[in-house]
Amino acid sequence: TPLAGTIKIDDTNNVLIVKLNGRVSDPIELRKDIYTRGSLAKTLQNRLMEDKVLGRRRIQVREEEGRLKIISSTYGNSSTIEVEAGSGMDLTSLGLEDGVSTPGENVEGLIGNVKAKGRGQLLVGAEDSNTEGLRLFITLDDNDLVDEEEATVKISKGVAVKLGDKLSKLNDPLGGNVKRATDDITGQMSSFDEQIKRLNQRAESKRSRLQNKFAKLDSTMGRLKSQQNYISQQLSAMSGARKI
Repeated sequence: TPLAGTIKIDDTNNVLIVKLNGRVSDPIELRKDIYTRGSLAKTLQNRLMEDKVLGRRRIQVREEEGRLKIISSTYGNSSTIEVEAGSGMDLTSLGLEDGVSTPGENVEGLIGNVKAKGRGQLLVGAEDSNTEGLRLFITLDDNDLVDEEEATVKISKGVAVKLGDKLSKLNDPLGGNVKRATDDITGQMSSFDEQIKRLNQRAESKRSRLQNKFAKLDSTMGRLKSQQNYISQQLSAMSGARKI
């Protein structure tokens, strides 16, 4: 809301609270007085700088086109700033009661003719491109921008990045060298396990056959022993009969 030429600050409108990206200031109290739009903006700016929560957040307060404009120094579409009236206060006369909070914007641009992703002031190289992993911290403002190309950035991968690429290929879970070697070893181990299983089965089969043979031999030996005892008894009986 456009402000009047002079603004009176009294007991009804001298306390407000500012919220920046979830951080909440202490109640900001303005000195009761008659202000111009410019002096009110400057006073509010000073009070914000003195606040222990938001004092270092570089919030700016300006008077533009008859309105108070509170600007966050934080970039990005997740950045928001809000103003609330203190308890029992009415900020209508300050033009802040129905103020609109406009989210920040992420930087936009191309790196190597490939659209990059903006994260606040960071311009991040696109994935799966030769600029992947590159981050540019942008400090330009609207006045610094021009239509034509101002500079060229030559991109070359360093040793660490190249080594990282090599390691990524080696450790690729689908077709990397480590995966292939692991699969080969796993296949060989499975083959060995199968061979050991077959050998164990053959050994068990042979052991069973030998046990059966020994059991039959033991049974035969038992029968022969019984026959031997019987014959010995018969011979002893016949020998005793001749002596009589």
